[in-house]
Amino acid sequence: MRTRLEYVWRSCVALAVLLALPAVADAQVQIESATFGGLRARAIGPSTMSGRIAAMDAVPEYPLTIYIGAASGGVWKSRDGGLRFEPVFDDHTQSVGAIRIDPSNPDVVWVGTGLGRDR
Repeated sequence: MRTRLEYVWRSCVALAVLLALPAVADAQVQIESATFGGLRARAIGPSTMSGRIAAMDAVPEYPLTIYIGAASGGVWKSRDGGLRFEPVFDDHTQSVGAIRIDPSNPDVVWVGTGLGRDR
């Protein structure tokens, strides 16, 4: 049976070891220019294809489903939490200022065109 003193002592030693781990890990990490040299810029969603994002809404039951509206026009949908977007409509793009998903039917999405004077 452990005494209270042994329990406190072992807890203090364990805490000291845990606190020292980040310092040891940081000493081993060396970042050089070659570490990130192979990375290239890439388009991630509609922000580089259609400009500033003006509105966004998500489906609470399906948190990976996101709709966004671009200020320069277009509504985009992502089914994977924003990793990839696909256009909802392309033929009649309008400046989008608001998006709202119907809480009782997530297949219905309301889109408001135009932007307010918030600048």
